[in-house]
Amino acid sequence: MLSGRRCGRIVRCALLLIVVAVIAVRVCVVNLQAEHVPEIQYGKGDWVKQGEGYLIDRTIEHADGYEYRINGVKIMTPNQYLKKYSKDKTTSVRSKDADRKSVVVVDMTIRNLSNVDGGVIGYLWYVVPDAMNDYYQLDTELFSHAEPEVGESAMFSVEKGCAHRTHLAFSNIATDGFLTSIDEVSRQPVSAASFQMRISARPERKVVRFATE
Repeated sequence: MLSGRRCGRIVRCALLLIVVAVIAVRVCVVNLQAEHVPEIQYGKGDWVKQGEGYLIDRTIEHADGYEYRINGVKIMTPNQYLKKYSKDKTTSVRSKDADRKSVVVVDMTIRNLSNVDGGVIGYLWYVVPDAMNDYYQLDTELFSHAEPEVGESAMFSVEKGCAHRTHLAFSNIATDGFLTSIDEVSRQPVSAASFQMRISARPERKVVRFATE
C-alpha cells in the first residue's frame, strides 16, 4: 500500500509474481474430491464479509477484514466503459469489439475494516449468468484504465478503515467462431441480464446474485 494517499483509494499490492504461477497450478486441482460446502446467497446492496473465505488457496489469499457490496450492474461496450470510468487519458479503443455490448460492469464498494498487510487478488473474480452458460473474467486491460494505480495486475488493497467504490469490468475474450484463427480474439457479446459472482468458495460458498438495471 502506498503511504500518504487519499483514504479510500485502492493501490497495487506488492505481491511476488510467482503467485500467478502458484494459482495457475492449484486451480487445476481444486474440487478433485467431492465435499459438501454450504452456500450463502446475497443480493444487490448486501454487504458480504470475506472472513476466512477464499476462492482458490487460503495460503495466498489474505483478504480477511474486507467486505464487499454490489451496488448495481450494467452491460456496456468497451468504449462506453472507458468514456465513463477511465481515470487516465484512454477513453476509447480501436478494435472490432469496441462498440460491442460485451462488458459486464459491476459497481462495487470495497471496504477494509481490519486488514493490515493483505489485499484482494482481483483477477480471481468472475461472474456467470444465472443460466450458467457463459463465463466472464475480470477484464484487466479495461480495469487498469479505471484504476491506473492498480494496473493490469488486478491485485490491490484498500487502506485499513477506508472504503473505495470502483467499477469492475468483466468480459469473455474468445474467438468469434470455429473458423476464426486462434490469434483473433475479441470480447464476446453479452445477452444475459442476471448474474452471480462468488466471493468465496471455501469454507462457505458466498454467492452474490444481481441483475441489470
